Amino acid sequence: GYLFTSVANAVKEAILNYVQNRIYGLGQTVYSNEFIIPIFQTEGVENATNIKVSVNGSSNWVEELSINGTSLAMFSADWITINEIS
Repeated sequence: GYLFTSVANAVKEAILNYVQNRIYGLGQTVYSNEFIIPIFQTEGVENATNIKVSVNGSSNWVEELSINGTSLAMFSADWITINEIS
């Protein structure tokens, strides 16, 4: 009973709220599986698989991403891709 676009937007918002409350320091590793928490807390989500992260939206998706020692992890709703699979 949920529209995909509504759930996808809610998931993006949940992920951004999650990372706002988490401190990523210089050179820290970002693990994709930590985003399971906000994803499954979103109403309308039944399942989530193949969660990956990348640098600057590149097509090189990985499960963990080590940030350069002089860089900080950054997040944007525009950089979050959610695919619906039935």
